[in-house]
Amino acid sequence: MTDIIHIVLEIIGVLFLCYVAFFKSYFSEKGKNVATKEDIEEITMKVEAIKNEFSLFSQSKADYLKDRKESALDFLESISIWIDYSMKPMDLIFNNLTNIVVLSNLISDLRVQASKATTNYWKLYTYFEEDIVHDSSANVYNKCIELNNITLRFLVVLEKHAKMIKHYEDILTKVKDRDEIIKKRETLIKVINAIQDEYYQEKEQIENDVILCRLDFTIMLSQVLKIKTPTN
Repeated sequence: MTDIIHIVLEIIGVLFLCYVAFFKSYFSEKGKNVATKEDIEEITMKVEAIKNEFSLFSQSKADYLKDRKESALDFLESISIWIDYSMKPMDLIFNNLTNIVVLSNLISDLRVQASKATTNYWKLYTYFEEDIVHDSSANVYNKCIELNNITLRFLVVLEKHAKMIKHYEDILTKVKDRDEIIKKRETLIKVINAIQDEYYQEKEQIENDVILCRLDFTIMLSQVLKIKTPTN
């Protein structure tokens, strides 16, 4: 009887060890599977983060290139308008040599356009590092300044003389001896005509240079930005 009990106990012991070994292996593998899933989730999250960062980088780069292109086109547009305003007085001055309001508006408009072009000029520098862009933009900008200064100086002097002529015209309605006032008025008009002739000469010397510099800048810009220009 004792031997039978001993044998049964041994069998139970073996079964218990098999049970423990089986479940230990099962739970160990189960633990590995859980760890693998956690690893996959972590890797997936990292991949998604990298994809998001790359997407943001791509978008930022696209936005930067767009802003870069716009800064160049804004500068080109602003100097073109500035040039037009620097030449514009000749279309209006003939019939407004003594019109203070017109002359004052021309001066104000010219200064506004100069300010816009200057702002866009420095904005261009923040987006372009190429020497060819710096050199070409500086060239056309400096030529525009020369034309601007010639026109502005002419308009300011013209405005000053226009105010004096207006003053003489007001006096003519109040005095009996008009001859002296009329002579002074005629003298001022002659001075204005002389100033106008001088302005023509200065303007013609720089005007062609400005237009050529703008053309050179436009061609250079189309190459840098790879913009196809229309051909005949």
